[in-house]
Amino acid sequence: MIHWRYFITRRPDLGRDEFFTYWRRKHPRAVAQPIPRIKRYVQSHGLLEPPGDSPYDGIAELWTESLEDLWALLRSPQMAALIQDELNFIDRQHVEYLTTRDIVELDGPRTPGMVKGVWPNKRKPGMSVAEYRRYWREVHAPMALKLPGLRRYERSETVDELYQLNEPRWDGVAQLWFDDVEAANRFLTSDEFINGTWADGENFVSATNTFWAREHLLIWPG
Repeated sequence: MIHWRYFITRRPDLGRDEFFTYWRRKHPRAVAQPIPRIKRYVQSHGLLEPPGDSPYDGIAELWTESLEDLWALLRSPQMAALIQDELNFIDRQHVEYLTTRDIVELDGPRTPGMVKGVWPNKRKPGMSVAEYRRYWREVHAPMALKLPGLRRYERSETVDELYQLNEPRWDGVAQLWFDDVEAANRFLTSDEFINGTWADGENFVSATNTFWAREHLLIWPG
């Protein structure tokens, strides 16, 4: 399945509460008909605590069965209507897209109230995509599974097709779920994170940022 992320920033004249309220309650009503080919849709609303350094306020996340379905969805009249409505709450000058495939390393819950950490990351110069993925899968991911309080862990690899067009900004995204803010803060101050996975990131990652969010599962079939 294809996982498409749309990193967004609120309009400068909107407060955080106004932005999140419009996005969750009004934006989905901008289209009267179902969006074609969409399988799942999640709004990840950014948090101030735990602290992060991402330049974005939220991530719109949707899933389709294939890249062909994603392209059709993005070209649909329903998507055009949603993009038009974005002018009411999104700063369209500060957005970013990323298309990935997910690998579940720890299949745990993603329930309301949980806290999710998101780390888009770029491989080190001179490292091939295959080498980066292999190190992440065989060395780094097993270390992450030992992190305290971790409830769910997914790796998302940028789709191969994007490399045929140009060099993507990010090669992948790590997503880690915790029960609450307190659990996430304990993880951030743990030795397993500071001297373990965070330190190990220098072995295969050249750039990353940290985004903390709570998910709203708007389209999520059981």
